[in-house]
Amino acid sequence: MRLRKKRLPSRRRRALRWLAALVLLVGLCNWLGIYALAPDRPLRRQERYFATGRTEVDAVLRDPYLPESGVGLVTASRNETVVMLGLRRWSLLSGWQPGFAWTVGRGAGVVDAVAGYYSWDPEASFYPYVVYGCVNDPRVTAVKLTVQEQTLEGEFLREYEVEPEICTADDGQRYFLETFEAGGFCAISYRTYGERAEAAGDIPFMSLIYDWPDI
Repeated sequence: MRLRKKRLPSRRRRALRWLAALVLLVGLCNWLGIYALAPDRPLRRQERYFATGRTEVDAVLRDPYLPESGVGLVTASRNETVVMLGLRRWSLLSGWQPGFAWTVGRGAGVVDAVAGYYSWDPEASFYPYVVYGCVNDPRVTAVKLTVQEQTLEGEFLREYEVEPEICTADDGQRYFLETFEAGGFCAISYRTYGERAEAAGDIPFMSLIYDWPDI
């Protein structure tokens, strides 16, 4: 007796075809970068834009100041040549998209660091800052940041110190990452402590924004 395969009802077959077409379309859009599903795609695009080569992510911070525009993230990553801070944002309409990123070259110094303020609003009374740096000298036992706040007109507001925790990545690289809210623009410097490992320097900073269509 010859058995016949049961055919799916026509309605179910049509639904499966539409589902397969949708999966194919979403996969194609993700591959082309039109609608990125993978959260690391923005970082890869930022690396290509700055020609940094692949970087290792040390920290990803959720941006609590941008709930109405989707999920905003601040990414701190590095490799042997750069340290980088960058933004990425997810929304239902556009998927994962890159924002502005900024790199600082790594040298032979005790610390390589970069700072940025994000979710910048000219009408707001505070500025959320993130400071990220790599500690290159194993003798360093502590890093202290000195923050000088000033108004848009350059008027001095206040000065204070912040001591970030030094963390160790899986590959052995030591780094620190500190966030704080400031009442104005900040000039940030660092000082390291440790036996024969004391050093000091300024940390460059940049305004990070989410809308960066050229990347």
